[in-house]
Amino acid sequence: MKRIRKIVSALAISGMLATMLAGCTEQNNANTNANSDTAATSIMQLEDVTQYVEVGEYKGLNITLDADYTVNEELIKNYSDYYFNLAMQYCSDYGEMITDRAIEEGDIAHIDYTGYRDGEPFERGSTDGMGALLLIGSDSYIDGFEDGLVGVMPGETVDLNLTFPENYGEPDLAGADVVFTVTVNGIVKEEAVAATWGMLYGLDVTTKQEVEDYYRNALTMSARENYETDVENAIVSQLIDLVTVKKEFPGALILTYQGSAQDVLNYYAQTNNTDAETIANQYFGITAQDYVVNESYKQIKFAAVCRYIAEQENLLISDEELNNRAVEYLLDLGYENPGEVLATADMEDFRLTFLQEDVIAYVRSVGTITPSLD
Repeated sequence: MKRIRKIVSALAISGMLATMLAGCTEQNNANTNANSDTAATSIMQLEDVTQYVEVGEYKGLNITLDADYTVNEELIKNYSDYYFNLAMQYCSDYGEMITDRAIEEGDIAHIDYTGYRDGEPFERGSTDGMGALLLIGSDSYIDGFEDGLVGVMPGETVDLNLTFPENYGEPDLAGADVVFTVTVNGIVKEEAVAATWGMLYGLDVTTKQEVEDYYRNALTMSARENYETDVENAIVSQLIDLVTVKKEFPGALILTYQGSAQDVLNYYAQTNNTDAETIANQYFGITAQDYVVNESYKQIKFAAVCRYIAEQENLLISDEELNNRAVEYLLDLGYENPGEVLATADMEDFRLTFLQEDVIAYVRSVGTITPSLD
């Protein structure tokens, strides 16, 4: 499946196509003078893009990213432990618990406890005989609680003399000295909790290691997707900066891109149950009108530089390749009948989208990315 790009990338790569697929495909199919620059609504319809722009050196671009895309074991463990602990709250079938050895680091202890302050039980400090699961070493409870259970045998009861942290969320307990009387009922096998986690997420797992591996893969994939998006956006930004406008673009072309930028802004406003003005202000710090003008002009420049590079590097695609890629594109987006969309679509919108993708790939191949995950 095609990955979902961030809002900036979505506008940069497929602004016109996005609105077209949302139901705006009927425009431009009846242009009466498609070869005339004055009637052009697409960069691809301009007779000679070099009349409008001059493009700087696009080979050997140095893309430097500031973000850290490292997925370390501590981050993986934090995610794994958090969601494994969450699954423990829903685990009701413990199976046969381990009762013939003392609790060790990493065990899942089934416990009951009551907390006392000045000899009296305090509110919300007890399991009330309902039991609780605790992953030893997860730091889920206050300091000393989990460590105090290491070495305790199932069936034993211990008193833990502890102190709540000063910044504890409940003011009446913050910094308080307390005693927890804890009974260890048994050690729950990790398979029981892993099965519950798998049930919650629709996956077949039997061990905590498999849960950890899941988050290792998910976080690694997410970091890679963020990296790819950031590389793409950086290339788009640098390509736009290479463009010097020599001659004002046709009015029809400007209006088309302004309409596209407005449509996408409206889409995000609708998605977030707000208005375009709010989206423009919150995400970009400008008015909706200024955003539409600025963004549409940037996207015209981006389309122009992509057409220029495609022509220079022989990246233009044939009609047959265009149709095949359009079908694949729509299938990846979840359309069951791509032909129905293509029957009313302006194929030049697709052509421009693929041209832009191919130019980004080409510029990336002849440039330098720092850091590199390849």
